[in-house]
Amino acid sequence: MRIQVNQQQNVSLRLRKDLEDGTRQLIELITSPVGMTTEQSQEIQRRQEDVAQQEQELRDYDSSLGKSYRALYNEESTLGEKEEAFYDCLQLAFPSRKILSPSPRREPSIASSDHLPPLVAEFYDRSGDLDIWRNRLHDFELDHRKAQQDRLFQTSPRKVFEPSERDFYSQYYETKASLVNEILDIQKDITRIRKSCQEAGIEIEESPQQMNGSEEEPLTYLDDLYPLSSLSAHLRNPIGEVGTWLSGLESPGVEGEPAVRPNVARAASADAIREIKSKDNE
Repeated sequence: MRIQVNQQQNVSLRLRKDLEDGTRQLIELITSPVGMTTEQSQEIQRRQEDVAQQEQELRDYDSSLGKSYRALYNEESTLGEKEEAFYDCLQLAFPSRKILSPSPRREPSIASSDHLPPLVAEFYDRSGDLDIWRNRLHDFELDHRKAQQDRLFQTSPRKVFEPSERDFYSQYYETKASLVNEILDIQKDITRIRKSCQEAGIEIEESPQQMNGSEEEPLTYLDDLYPLSSLSAHLRNPIGEVGTWLSGLESPGVEGEPAVRPNVARAASADAIREIKSKDNE
């Protein structure tokens, strides 16, 4: 499903670029300093119809993309609920252990940045700035597109807009360049800070607790509890009794690469749980 959504996103970006190119060509015709001939007037009308058609096509496709987004969200939400239920089931079977998923997923907490090394705290701060400026650029593009539509498709022949067409687009490109340059500067800072962290031997992806030197509770991962390749032989009913497996059964990877562990839905039988307990007691 995610692959399908990514493909739809690429198509949407291509349609959006075609619309922007068509709109830019139309504006160049409208703002031409040369006196307008009958042929140019007809060409402008044709381009307006093309742009309107491209806009409608993009709107329809984005509507379809939105439905795919919602379907993907619902699918991943359902899988997340099943995964949580499965690990709750395992925790009941092994109450003395804190059981996590096969692959540790540790994300640094920005809220804990006050206790982090200065370089790491700066990295998180600049990452937050990057999100802010990207949102500003996104909002600016949306506002510009709305104003552009008002000027092109919702105006009467006698209506006069301020600023002029030329100034309107000149201001747009200047403001956009300023926003993009700010984003590029922040990205350079992030790259520089990341490199400094690597040179200092600081792993910024690790948890804040580890960076602070505080001790963590020993964790047990499902791989340590029981080898997944052995456990898979005991999986009986795919819609079974105990809970839903989303543990990541081993599947062959590319030669020279580690095995791939996709989230695969399975159900563990009571026999499998008893065998896990037996191995845990040994």
